[in-house]
Amino acid sequence: MFKSARIKLTLWYLLMIMAISVIFSLIIYRVQVSESERILQRQRVRIESGGFLRPGFGPAPLEPEILEEARNRLKLNLILINLGVLIVSGGAAYFLAGRTLKPIEEAVEDQKRFVADASHELRTPLTTMKTELEVNLRGKGFGQEAKKILESNLEEVDKLSYLSDKLLRLSRYEQKEGLVFSPVSLNEVVEEVIKKLSGLTKSKKIEIVKNLEEVNIQGDFAALAEGFGTILDNAVKYSPKESKVNVDLQSKDGKTVVKIQDFGVGIKNSELPHIFDRFYRADASRTKEKVEGFGLGLSIAKAAIEKHHGKIEVESTPGKGSTFTVTLPTA
Repeated sequence: MFKSARIKLTLWYLLMIMAISVIFSLIIYRVQVSESERILQRQRVRIESGGFLRPGFGPAPLEPEILEEARNRLKLNLILINLGVLIVSGGAAYFLAGRTLKPIEEAVEDQKRFVADASHELRTPLTTMKTELEVNLRGKGFGQEAKKILESNLEEVDKLSYLSDKLLRLSRYEQKEGLVFSPVSLNEVVEEVIKKLSGLTKSKKIEIVKNLEEVNIQGDFAALAEGFGTILDNAVKYSPKESKVNVDLQSKDGKTVVKIQDFGVGIKNSELPHIFDRFYRADASRTKEKVEGFGLGLSIAKAAIEKHHGKIEVESTPGKGSTFTVTLPTA
């Protein structure tokens, strides 16, 4: 993320520096040309008025050819100077961009470490709370009203445990911790994901149309399954009943491309740049159904895919559906 931001900031710095350099070059060129033209014009006036120029008196007469040659020489010198400025300022701009972004990058890394540490530390007390609540619910010393409160508390503890687990996995994917890379059959990953979602697809009578080519890549099976599982799960959840979801897996030119297409209500163009952000949810615009979650699924999917040196893109047309495209290097 910060590499692309550094390059963009470098280009902006470079653009500003070169704009200033070009403006000054144009001013210098214009001033020199104007001065040469004024000298030539004064000489012409003196000649026309009979005041012939004599050697040793005043500047030597300027011929149009000499003036044109001087202009071309000035242009070449200014171009060379600007090329030198471009090269030097390019390195300086890249260095300056790095210095500018370094405090932000360090703050983001500190935030990620805090989230990972907090998520890890929360697991033990949450597990303890859940156990105590479950024991109390099985006891006979509480009335119905008290048990309802305990059940509500247990539900909230489960939500916190789920959120903590999601944040911990997201942090691990972003830092590439706990991932074990080995030869993986990507079509087996997709088949496993489809199998796990069979209950949901049957309940909504959604058909998964598969076109899977046999492809092997270097990756972590569990991380890939979670990434593709999130995308396919969303495709099914946001699709109307009795519809279909297309899953296409092909390998070409050293790249593996997986496309997951649904025919739901789609995503608004204004929301597309944000759907991979943490805690961002576009449920209200995508479906009338209530979909539980914290808006972390696609963030986790993106992190898992990027740790496999891949990328994830989305195209969507409101009212027609969405297509998520995952590109990975082939082993």
